[in-house]
Amino acid sequence: MLIDPEIEAIVKSYEVIKDLDSASKRRVITWLVNKFDLSGDVLAIGGGPYGKATSGKLSGDQRSDIILPEDLTGFDTAEGLYNQIATKTEPEKVLVVAAYLQEKLDLQELGGRRINTELKRMNQGVKNITAAISSLTKKTPALMIQNKKEGSSPQAKKQYHVTEEGIKKVNEALKKGRLKL
Repeated sequence: MLIDPEIEAIVKSYEVIKDLDSASKRRVITWLVNKFDLSGDVLAIGGGPYGKATSGKLSGDQRSDIILPEDLTGFDTAEGLYNQIATKTEPEKVLVVAAYLQEKLDLQELGGRRINTELKRMNQGVKNITAAISSLTKKTPALMIQNKKEGSSPQAKKQYHVTEEGIKKVNEALKKGRLKL
C-alpha cells in the first residue's frame, strides 16, 4: 500500500519534534515556513474546526491569532525575533539583530563583527556591516550611535549602541510584522 507523501511528511515531522518544548517547536516550524518561503501562510494555534493548527492567508487582524512576545526580549534567540519581522534592507536586518543582542544579552556595546556573525549564523550576513550601521547612525533620530573607536584609522574597531528610538522601532515592527526604515 502506498502512503500519501504529505501524510508521510507529517508523521515524520511529528515524530521529530513531538518531544521538544513549545519554544523549540515554534522555532522549528518558523524556520521551515521561512525556508520554504511560506511566509504568506499563517499557522494559528487554536483555530480550525478541531482546535488544531489551521493555515490560510495572513490578513489584517489574523496576526493577532499568533501569540508573540510583547517585546524583543521575549524571544529565546535573535533568529526567533528575526523570523517574526520582515526586513528588506541590510540596515533593517542589522537593527533587528543589534537590538536583540543589546537588550536580551545586556550588551552595552556592540561591534559590527558581533552583529554580522549572528546574521551569518542565520544565513543573513550583510556585505558591508559598517555601511549598514552607518546608515542607522545617520537616521533622524539616530537608531544606533557610535560609542567609541579603538585606534585612529578608518578601519579601527568601532563599538555601537542601539538608541531608545532603535529599540522602539524594533518593538513596533514586531507588532506589525515588518520593519521599514
